[in-house]
Amino acid sequence: MILITGASRGIGKFLFDKFIDSGEEVAGTFHSTKPEHENSGLYTKV
Repeated sequence: MILITGASRGIGKFLFDKFIDSGEEVAGTFHSTKPEHENSGLYTKV
């Protein structure tokens, strides 16, 4: 499991998308707007 903080934009979103696309199990945090991604990952609002 890979944890990415700030997964809704910028570097965090880039890394989240890359890890999801490569088949990794990824969890990401976001502050305001839940990111949309075709492949499912776990997102938690902080």
